[in-house]
Amino acid sequence: MSPSSDSHLLAISVLAEDLSCGERRKVIYLCGSLSTDCSVDRVREALSFGVDHHGEPPLFIMSVLLLLGRNDILKKVYKVRGKEAESQIRTHGQILPTFRVLIVTLSDEMDTDDVNQIKFLLSKTLTREKLDNSKTFLDVVIELEKLDSVSPERVDLLEKCLHHIGRLDLVKKVAVQLEQYSLMADPRGVCVIIDCVGKDGEMLEAAFKTLHFNVLLYQMLGADEIFKTLKDISKNRESLRGDAFICCIISRSTASDLLGTNTHSRGISMDFIRQLFLADVCPVLAGKPKLFFIQGYRVSEMARVEDEQGQLEEDGCQSSPTTHYIPKEADVLWSQSWTDEYQLQKEQHRSVYLETLTDALRKAQRKMNLLDVVMEVNGAIFDHNEKNPEAIYSCDVRHTLRKKLYLQ
Repeated sequence: MSPSSDSHLLAISVLAEDLSCGERRKVIYLCGSLSTDCSVDRVREALSFGVDHHGEPPLFIMSVLLLLGRNDILKKVYKVRGKEAESQIRTHGQILPTFRVLIVTLSDEMDTDDVNQIKFLLSKTLTREKLDNSKTFLDVVIELEKLDSVSPERVDLLEKCLHHIGRLDLVKKVAVQLEQYSLMADPRGVCVIIDCVGKDGEMLEAAFKTLHFNVLLYQMLGADEIFKTLKDISKNRESLRGDAFICCIISRSTASDLLGTNTHSRGISMDFIRQLFLADVCPVLAGKPKLFFIQGYRVSEMARVEDEQGQLEEDGCQSSPTTHYIPKEADVLWSQSWTDEYQLQKEQHRSVYLETLTDALRKAQRKMNLLDVVMEVNGAIFDHNEKNPEAIYSCDVRHTLRKKLYLQ
């Protein structure tokens, strides 16, 4: 065992022994568990899990101690004061889950009378036994989470209860602190990359792996194969249980359809691709950001010969009559670029759009909201077009994201 591992075990041991029962309950919750067992052994187990699943174990433990206000343990274990620890953590962005930090913070700010009023309001939601055993607001929320009545994407019940007991200050705090999507899962989620032209797929793969996504790379698929691949993924609920979903497609295209490797097929509607991953079809992605990055190489309609035998089966994958994509559902970002197919004839061609996007994502990480990153990419495309009028790229960005999003 390395000295570094020994130091983490020592820190965990000190925490578990020195914390009160109430503090241990908070630690277990912050580490991702809904267990009501707040024994010393359970805390050790929860902290070990949290440390093992975080890239910076000392920062994880320091974040926990700071939230608990246990600067005494912080100084004893890490020889740092609170402000110094805060400075180190700030450079790495959010360490602990935003929602769970919020719940612990709210619980600390509520007295016994507040909790009793909320328990009364929930008398038809939780059993008498559960209510009697719940001594704090955190205890109540844990039971509600077990029923799936409360989650990072479902806070309306909490806001309603807080409003009814007159804690409008806490209602505002819920609204403010949940303005950012939580991306704490490891991996962050699935990133599907479909490269139908043999260009840039591996570049995207490397970029999104760096951002801690589970990347699935598919190459040289026809339109029907794109459809089948994405449909299978949308049905695989377990693989989509991360905090976000990303789909990148590089393909020859028409105004509304992706053609894959077969330019003679009718193709697959871009709108249909989006629909596969919306909440009504794929409930596991409800409330989570769904990001689509599309590079189309426009094929001239004059050059295409419709092949009736090559059309897709009539199971929802027909060509869309519209030429403009407008997302109406929540938590979707659609960023699409297209340029002429002849660009692919150039030696060592790379999509300016995708190359700029991957560079911007690597540089931004947690320092820049994704929408700002996309706007920066659009600016770079504009500059490229001015300098290279013979190789114009067009871009379109539509989104229904409800919060800020930082990919790291």
